[in-house]
Amino acid sequence: MQYITGFHALNCHSSLRAPDTLPVAVDWTYPEIADTETAFFKDFSIETNKEIPYLTGTHNVANPIRAVLDLVIQGKEKELTGLKHKILANDLLTEELFNKVIELQAQSLWNDVSWSIGCEYGIEWLDFLTSKNIAWPTNPNPSFEPVAPADNSLLSFVQARISEFKQFQKISTLAGLFHSVLFREAEVNRMVKIELRVFLSKLQSEELQFLMAIEHYPESNHVFQTDFMKLRTMLKMD
Repeated sequence: MQYITGFHALNCHSSLRAPDTLPVAVDWTYPEIADTETAFFKDFSIETNKEIPYLTGTHNVANPIRAVLDLVIQGKEKELTGLKHKILANDLLTEELFNKVIELQAQSLWNDVSWSIGCEYGIEWLDFLTSKNIAWPTNPNPSFEPVAPADNSLLSFVQARISEFKQFQKISTLAGLFHSVLFREAEVNRMVKIELRVFLSKLQSEELQFLMAIEHYPESNHVFQTDFMKLRTMLKMD
């Protein structure tokens, strides 16, 4: 059975998700099509005979969980930023998603998938893995090379640390960033504030909790949280 999946399916209305939580629009000229005969998850959670405003007739469509699973099995988990709060946006779907994701344990992409789900769901994912006696993921970017600032300005330092964090996802990078900005508060100008606000607005608490747990960072947790809150106050983000 052929069906529409991927981001096209995520842009279809579903009773599992509020209508106003649809991801960004996609081009419906060539919707992504898959076949249950060859798909890893077979006919799990395919909604049949659905009308789609952009297409004629009725179609089989992956529901939100299935669409996410199909993207994950394609190695596109990094494109699912905002999975918990924006894409699925329904906590009642979490348990079903988790139980299907762990079917990928034997696949070569398992660690990357587990890591990405952890960044989206935080401690909730780690607790689930523990309950199933499944090992926590390891950082898929084990090598680490500090990113050098372009010059001695605070803006260059901030940009370098943000780039470093995006590449290697080390909580220690964030700790250094927060502490240094607070220490150099006198150098915080409009451009530094804009850079930090954009970055912090996309940083989810679930990701921070996950990274702190993975890096065994509890001994510095209080200092990190304190610096984080001071920085948000300085930037007037609370």
